[in-house]
Amino acid sequence: MKYMGEVRQAECLSEEELRCFQLQKIQKLINEKENVPYLANIVGSEENDVPIRSLDDLAIFPIVDKKYIIDNIENFRNKQIFCISSRGTSGSTGQPFKFYRDRFALAYMDAVMYNAYAWHGIAAGERQSRFWGMPFDPKKKREAVLKDFLMNRIRLSAFELTNKMFNKYYLKMCKFHPGYLYGYPSLINEFAHFCRDRGLSCKHLNIKVVVVTGEKLISNQKKMIEEVFSAKVVQEYGCSEVGVIGFECPHGKMHVMSPNLIVEVINDGSSVVDELGEIVVTELNAKSFPFIRYQIGDLGIIKSAQCSCGLKWPVIEIKEGRIDDYIITPEGKKVYDAVLAYTFNGYKKYIKMFKAVQRNNLDLEIKVVLTDECDDNILTKCREDLAQRICSTISITLISVKSIKREKSGKLRYFVSELNS
Repeated sequence: MKYMGEVRQAECLSEEELRCFQLQKIQKLINEKENVPYLANIVGSEENDVPIRSLDDLAIFPIVDKKYIIDNIENFRNKQIFCISSRGTSGSTGQPFKFYRDRFALAYMDAVMYNAYAWHGIAAGERQSRFWGMPFDPKKKREAVLKDFLMNRIRLSAFELTNKMFNKYYLKMCKFHPGYLYGYPSLINEFAHFCRDRGLSCKHLNIKVVVVTGEKLISNQKKMIEEVFSAKVVQEYGCSEVGVIGFECPHGKMHVMSPNLIVEVINDGSSVVDELGEIVVTELNAKSFPFIRYQIGDLGIIKSAQCSCGLKWPVIEIKEGRIDDYIITPEGKKVYDAVLAYTFNGYKKYIKMFKAVQRNNLDLEIKVVLTDECDDNILTKCREDLAQRICSTISITLISVKSIKREKSGKLRYFVSELNS
């Protein structure tokens, strides 16, 4: 709540005032150079050295990606900050990533998120109906259930897409009366189809807004969700590493979360405006583990034109994000592809990267990059876990490879469906 006050004040800043605000934060971040080897290697370790005098000076930092940080993990960690927690990505790009967050950085990430929610009348702690994954590990599952309780939300697991579960969740929502919905658009769309096809009205729930994230929103999904829930669909864009990057305002434009981030779009090595390029982010409040000019793996455009809402935070358009698919079983059942990330996360000690391809509904081929500790017994156990969670009748083949080719955007899609829609 303390930092939300600062974020609200940043909404009133002019463009020049906002740049000064961000510059001060960057300079404070650079002051941690004596405790962060990566910063010292770039800017030097002299006390009187102030290498960042304008935001343009950020260009002295190279663009880094997930692999680079993983390979140099200890150089990024500030070991003088002790109130930290380890965080990680789900492995949606086929490569799980563990990093560190301090309380200040986490609080600021939440502050910009709840401030953006307030644009649509959502209060911090308001009841949420969540359409998300659920960990398979028993301990982590208990933690997720407890966290849902503390965060005042109920969850529809992305891995239990049956009519029976949909009906159970609908009744639960009617009793819970969530203020808003949050989750993957494809999953909310599936639930919306179920409600419409069975004549289950959702208008009496009085949903304020539906926040979709994690995937690219398709126009027919948006239309279906808005019709069924009688609520506007707004888009959130972000990642586990730095939190919410962009959020749609009531005027329909997605704004960069400028109090916490600087977002660049890079084309041919240069930062561009009104041109398509690679999205690169710099987090302004991450003293324990700096993300400076971090390559997300998506394509976008920073717009020069300002939004009619009056907010001076830049407008961004996401041109290529991850569109999640479903694994189709021989019986025709749909299984959300995030089941792969959740399963392989339990084998990250043995499997560094993976990519699954489904060419027909009888077979699932998964390429895996193995560590030296992996053996045939581990692979057999992994295959059994996948079969249990996806379908016992589908043939799952694990193929060991040295490397996995990335998409044109630079992102590694962990699941590709070649089935006809």
